[in-house]
Amino acid sequence: MRKELPILATVTALAAWQVWDGELTFVDALVLLGVFLLLLAWSIRQGMTQKADALGGEIAEEMSYRAMPLRNAVLWLIVGLLLLIVSSRILVWGAVELALGLGVSD
Repeated sequence: MRKELPILATVTALAAWQVWDGELTFVDALVLLGVFLLLLAWSIRQGMTQKADALGGEIAEEMSYRAMPLRNAVLWLIVGLLLLIVSSRILVWGAVELALGLGVSD
């Protein structure tokens, strides 16, 4: 996080500066694509040179500290899936109602 957060803030500021005038030109897109490729190469190089996986170690430590019983995990999985289905139905219903309200037809 100490390395990536300043980079993320810088790239966000660059993108905000580019769209400040209300348009994103082809050159702006090329600059962002170039920055993306540089960051991708840097990230791959960092991953290849570092022996220890700091994030993996933190996650393993967190998982061993907060082990959830299987029954609770299955319950939360079912609740999450049900909420996903209900929310997707509501989203489609809202889109259809909006389309019908605006007089849009097939």
